[in-house]
Amino acid sequence: MKLISLLPVITLIIIGFILDQTYASGIGTCYEHTTYPYKHETMKKTKCDMEKVRGQQQLSSVVGNLSPDQAFVIDFHCGVSDKTLCSKAQTAFNLVGKRIASVLKINVVIKVNATFTDFCVAFNECISGSAAPARTIPMVDSDNITRLYPQSLVKQRMLSNRPQLGTYDIVANFNSQANMFFRGDGKIKPGQFDFEYIVTHEFLHGLGFGSSWRTYFSNINILTPMPIDDGMTFVGFMETEFDRYMTVQQNGTSVPMTSLTKQLNSIFSSKNSGTVNFAGTPQFKLAQQLLTAASTPSTMNFVTNSKDKILLETSINPFQDGSSVSHVDSKTFTTNSDFLMMFAAKDGITLDDVAKMNGDPTGTGIGPKTLNALETLG
Repeated sequence: MKLISLLPVITLIIIGFILDQTYASGIGTCYEHTTYPYKHETMKKTKCDMEKVRGQQQLSSVVGNLSPDQAFVIDFHCGVSDKTLCSKAQTAFNLVGKRIASVLKINVVIKVNATFTDFCVAFNECISGSAAPARTIPMVDSDNITRLYPQSLVKQRMLSNRPQLGTYDIVANFNSQANMFFRGDGKIKPGQFDFEYIVTHEFLHGLGFGSSWRTYFSNINILTPMPIDDGMTFVGFMETEFDRYMTVQQNGTSVPMTSLTKQLNSIFSSKNSGTVNFAGTPQFKLAQQLLTAASTPSTMNFVTNSKDKILLETSINPFQDGSSVSHVDSKTFTTNSDFLMMFAAKDGITLDDVAKMNGDPTGTGIGPKTLNALETLG
């Protein structure tokens, strides 16, 4: 049985924030994302000032406790001439939206920009595809720390005063040439991957399941949250809400990753103004140690609001951006009902069959720990 790697492209994530949460003062900047093959991912800044919402209709054409048929709106684009294949892919996208909405409470329509096209020709890369938040928004969290939230979760709070929103909440791009199985094809074959499995996994990344901790600096072996700048100068690191709930084992103690982000950012305090030799600081050594931890089994957890610990993937050595820490531990969850967010999918078996085989109580492939994490995320 083969495995296919599942990547959360720009994993800039978000969870539940308090009702009086405010937009990060003075920032006025959001981030737009694309998810074409991983090495081609892009993120650009865009202006998004505060605006007064004068009616719920400005948030979405449909608002309320939405049914599975209403919750997702898929704007589908097919870049291949095979109309039958396009139809299969479009049907799968719609079914995945209903699958997710059947187990989540969604108040405001989630809009998805979905593309199905030939990656092999366009990029000379035949990977399956990925999804991410289409826009992430800096918000001041309940602990007065600014974090990046996916637009889809900002919308769910239906704030009367909120940053300007983009057209889409999730951007998803998938390869028409990947060896995919579609519902109605008959029996899945060895070497085929269930398209609904892949899309469901990636949509959850688009809703915020994944970490911003990565190896952003080429040729330097350190792990940090997303580096940010003020347009000209590097000013520190910004985490996502998913990162807020991450912990790491240090000397037998479970330490919140947020506290380590604070340590990394302390180098940019006013007393250290001016040029700083980052490589010569204790913060640099900490970032090196964190990369080692993220490549050591059983070192990091996502801790939900109910204190449920979800072991994250730290067994990949060397660390792999997009796979490490943004997924659940493969050894723990392979035969568990929370298998969906492992970094690799199995071939020759459908999502429905894996869910049944692993005892998923919802039958959707979205197990109880995964649901707990998504509830924590908003």
